[in-house]
Amino acid sequence: MKNGIMKTTGCVCTFVFGVLLPLAALVVGLSLEGEDTFIAGIMPTPFHVALVASVPVANLVAWTCLLRGRGAQSRLVSALCGFSVGICAVYAVELVPLMFLGLVFCALGFWYFGLGFLGLLPCAPATGFVSALVFRHKLASVSKEAGVEQVGGFLAGLLAAALVWTVLGGSAIAAYCGCRRGLSDDPAVAAKGIQLARSLGREDVVRRYCRTGSFIDTTHWGRWEWWTGDDSTPEQRDLLYYRITGENPVYLHSWRSRRGMLSWDYFVGGEKVGGIVEGLSLKDSAYDTTVDAASGVGYCEWTVTFANSRTWGEAEARCRIALPPGGVVSRLTLWVNGEESEAAFGTKGQVRRAYESVVRRRRDPVLVNVCGPDQVQLQCFPVPHEGEMKVRLGVTVPLQVAADGKSARFPAPAIATRNFSVPADIIGLPAAETVVLDAPPAAFASFSDESREELAGSAILQKASSAPGWRPERVAFVIDTSAAMKPHIGKVFSALVGRVPGDIKREYWFLDDMPRDKPLPFIPKIRPACAGGRPALHTLVKALDSLSSQPGPSALVWIHAGEPLASQNGDAFALKLRKSPETRLFLCQVDVGDCPVAESMSPSPQIASLTAEALLGGIDHALEWLLAGWGGSNSWNAVRMKVPLAEVPAEAAKASDHLGRLWAAEETARVFRTGDPVALEKAQKTALPWHIVTAATGAVVLETQEQFKENGLEQVSPSSVPTTPEPSSILSLAVVALVFASVLFLRRRRAAA
Repeated sequence: MKNGIMKTTGCVCTFVFGVLLPLAALVVGLSLEGEDTFIAGIMPTPFHVALVASVPVANLVAWTCLLRGRGAQSRLVSALCGFSVGICAVYAVELVPLMFLGLVFCALGFWYFGLGFLGLLPCAPATGFVSALVFRHKLASVSKEAGVEQVGGFLAGLLAAALVWTVLGGSAIAAYCGCRRGLSDDPAVAAKGIQLARSLGREDVVRRYCRTGSFIDTTHWGRWEWWTGDDSTPEQRDLLYYRITGENPVYLHSWRSRRGMLSWDYFVGGEKVGGIVEGLSLKDSAYDTTVDAASGVGYCEWTVTFANSRTWGEAEARCRIALPPGGVVSRLTLWVNGEESEAAFGTKGQVRRAYESVVRRRRDPVLVNVCGPDQVQLQCFPVPHEGEMKVRLGVTVPLQVAADGKSARFPAPAIATRNFSVPADIIGLPAAETVVLDAPPAAFASFSDESREELAGSAILQKASSAPGWRPERVAFVIDTSAAMKPHIGKVFSALVGRVPGDIKREYWFLDDMPRDKPLPFIPKIRPACAGGRPALHTLVKALDSLSSQPGPSALVWIHAGEPLASQNGDAFALKLRKSPETRLFLCQVDVGDCPVAESMSPSPQIASLTAEALLGGIDHALEWLLAGWGGSNSWNAVRMKVPLAEVPAEAAKASDHLGRLWAAEETARVFRTGDPVALEKAQKTALPWHIVTAATGAVVLETQEQFKENGLEQVSPSSVPTTPEPSSILSLAVVALVFASVLFLRRRRAAA
């Protein structure tokens, strides 16, 4: 070098290996579509990204100064070299194993279109380290040639890098300690540990620990679980991950893209929905309804088409659908080779076994089973790569008739959680409708059919009247404050203020990392902070105990955004609820997501779901609809029962068979008890003849008749399934009626003439 100008060879080499290669590693790392790549482990936080970016920047400044012969006496340039050396040193040590593998790949892959260059990326820290030292040496040489004493600053840069690594290491150790404390058997200690791990913002440490149980990232050096001495189980760490971050732990154990989608589905054929699968989407949706005004009963059909845009691999579409209150699935259809195929209805275990056996053979089944109060799970397989799968779901629904009987609201089902994406611009999704009634529903409506063995000599009778509805004396609101509730908590507060009738005693329970012992008698002015994932079961039990401590009707309203993981299911809570017959539970999920606690509860007359209302119309509408019924005004109530034909009033209106389906669903929910084989058999005998999906029965569509026979199932006859009139059929009937009326009119005129 002469006059501060580097030799051409050294100039190019230091620029390539000190600036371009670290910059290429940064760009490739930011562009990779996964959180589990080795570069994602190097840059787990935005702060780490800034550190990696500082290396090519610092080296470029030093290279430019040397190239132009300026800045040799700058302390800042010298400090930048020291900082670059300090940052690169740590990364170089971490990537030693990958450096050797990268060099081998570089040597072997160089001949294939230059792809071997990618093998140099793990060497970027080492080349950046050497280049920074070269720059430091050249700066010292320039100062010596100029006869000037060497300028300091290099050591300051090293100390700054050491300080940065100390801070990062300290925060990582603190986050790890918080994770370990979060697994404590003492709830108070566990809550403090969770809050510590969450407050530090080191989600990379939390993910690493919850995935592997290790503090040190041993991805490049092998597994060192023995070094940490950790004895926690994967289930405990999954729950810990949810409580700290509020995210579904399903993403911990599978590779996912930066868009948050799973590239591989581990839950095919199982009962869990899982995360969004890459390439799987809802392509088309059509929703149609029909109304039996005489009985105040509606029927809707929802036809959906799933598409798999991936060029390889089949996929299973799974979702949980929140039904309108009192709704029941009464039809299931799958398009097989372009033709509609109806479902077979059987016991819940029978249809599940049939579905899983066919899935293992990679055939075409679709399954629907109840997975909680007013909620069913639909799953179909396989959605072929670059192909589609079409399914129709029919639901029988009791209408929400206005007190004056002049109109009725037709509630709609909604997706509560799913493993496929839904385009924002898709049309034809279910939506609630308002139906104008020419006359109020009949005071008595009945359905009878002598051809039905289950109705021999009897009929289903409905008594309907406008009367004051059920009204609680006390209400407890259990409000979720997990991270998923952030977009909704303001609307919840607004919906509750001033809407609860003043003579109803109120309690407000807000979830926290440590369950509260006492409720608040009013809504606080300051909204609670929403963070992490906060379990609801203990708070629900305390709220139920508080309501049950006094006689009289009471309501427990659980407003939440889903809880994908819980330490235990809701069996104990459901048992407590059953022993408190005057208390009713209202489930109100305001955001899409799994909720095993609610799903584990058996359908019961004591449990009602507002989830579909909240997901479609918002929390404001759901609570407004609920609280309006407690205001003391009349509402339209219907009671359905099975009676002998002789007891059916002569003035009873003739109703459709949907009336029988609603009765069967209500009767099944009344007699069904988890763990009681006698009650289970009775519920199955009640539900199966009506071809409905209940807690005791399910529906499945298989590809061939042989598969139905192999599993002891009989497919429903297409002539016996409920339908909604096709628009073309209605138009044809109208045209025929018009022609007939015209002919009749002309004949009468001729006769009169």
